[in-house]
Amino acid sequence: MIDQVSVFKEPFLFSYEHEQATVVGIDRLLNYQALSAGDSTQQLLAGDEVALESVNEPLNLKSLRPEDSGSYRLKISNTFGESISDPIEITIYDTLGKAVEQPDLLWQYEGEQLWIPQIYETYDGQDAAATLDQSNTYGAVFTSVNGSAFITFWWKKPNELPETTTQFRVNDSEIVLNHPGGGWQQAKVLLTAQSNELKWFTGFFDRLQIEYLDNDPFKLWAFQKFEEGEVLENFESVRDGDRDLDGFSNFLEWILNKSIDFPNGSLDYNIVETDGARYLAVTFSRPANLGSYSLFLEATNDFQTWEKVNAVATETYHPSNDTFTVTFRDSVSFGEGARFIRLTVSEEDG
Repeated sequence: MIDQVSVFKEPFLFSYEHEQATVVGIDRLLNYQALSAGDSTQQLLAGDEVALESVNEPLNLKSLRPEDSGSYRLKISNTFGESISDPIEITIYDTLGKAVEQPDLLWQYEGEQLWIPQIYETYDGQDAAATLDQSNTYGAVFTSVNGSAFITFWWKKPNELPETTTQFRVNDSEIVLNHPGGGWQQAKVLLTAQSNELKWFTGFFDRLQIEYLDNDPFKLWAFQKFEEGEVLENFESVRDGDRDLDGFSNFLEWILNKSIDFPNGSLDYNIVETDGARYLAVTFSRPANLGSYSLFLEATNDFQTWEKVNAVATETYHPSNDTFTVTFRDSVSFGEGARFIRLTVSEEDG
């Protein structure tokens, strides 16, 4: 049998962390537990000033800035009384993007483990991203890159974690970054989807660099056909080289849908007849996406002066491989005089 029941109507603050942290701009609730009868007001006090306030809702640190870091007290009050905490040290870290040289990307967080910018463990000697507590506590930071791109970044795993710990993922695909020996390592990843979610787990990473490829589909193709180092360091050699020694540069092989591993025949130049007149023409295949590149026809009578031709074009699209079969027909019929045509590529609009 219960002889006496004690009822506390005034607020009772019975649990809170004396040191708390968050990153500027993200939803992060102040960590505390309290009981209160009726409506209660929560206030975060900096001295006598109210820094944050809410009624019947936990305090969210999202609006605080790095310069607001410091010592606070938590005050909970209702019509019956109030309860005030001991000092709580709150640290507000700056945005993660600055530490990895990508401040314009939107960075989001997942789990209890915080990713923060710090200056103690870096690749470039300035700053880097790191998990606040290098442990197995789950925490991920993620951002999105739209369109095809080639990314590189430097990373390091905590010594306490096993070699098999997942540390990076693109969309639903895990990218293996683990290695024996520790130390900073560079990761290189080709992104080919239209939307790519990049997610880092426990550890450190620095100097995220992104080379967008949507405006240069040839470079995207080159990354798939050649070693990344060749494309990054010797792009002109990759573009102008002739891997199969058939007289077509690697660039021409791409834009004409030819193989770079087997010699290809010459272009299909021919003569077509329309309304009793004869015209020079050329038929070829090309990718549907040329980016900033264009193909056009030039003509000459003497091989000295070439002029751009307002060609008559017919195209057939092939959805199975996203290509076009194209015929460019000269706009000037030829008679007794000599006339020659050639297919030309430009990075300007055709």
